[in-house]
Amino acid sequence: MAEFFKLENVKLKQRIQELEDRLVNVVGLFKAIMPADINSYVEGLISSPQKEMKIVAKEVDSSFADCIIKAAQAGKKIRLVTSERPKEKPKILPPNLQAYEKLKNIQGIDVIETPNLTQILIILPKKAFFSAGSLTRENFARNNQLGFEIGEKGLLEQVQEIFAGYLPSFMR
Repeated sequence: MAEFFKLENVKLKQRIQELEDRLVNVVGLFKAIMPADINSYVEGLISSPQKEMKIVAKEVDSSFADCIIKAAQAGKKIRLVTSERPKEKPKILPPNLQAYEKLKNIQGIDVIETPNLTQILIILPKKAFFSAGSLTRENFARNNQLGFEIGEKGLLEQVQEIFAGYLPSFMR
């Protein structure tokens, strides 16, 4: 009987060690990005050497638009989902519409318009970034907003499904 309990004790210790190892692997797969660091974090994410990137943002300022354009010119395929633009252009374009006009005319960037966006998603093959508002430097500074990096495979799959929900049905 003592042998049985020894064997079970060893099995239990191994199982506990396996669970501890899994828990250690999960740490770092979801982390908060502090407001003071978001602008530089997002710039780094956009300019990272990935082959493709998906972005959901209500609007994009000229600074981040320039980063996106540089990434596209370096060969990165970018799909940008953004808010619908007015059918008739105003005589003087506000800065966000100027950035939109630049982005939609760059080869390698697909711009899709969708109403009612309220958050920011930037999706790369192995990680994603999530925050609220617009993809503008001012948004993060003024609103003191946190961002979140997601690196867990299951959550990334869910984020991909969320992104697909923003696309017209013929593009899914």
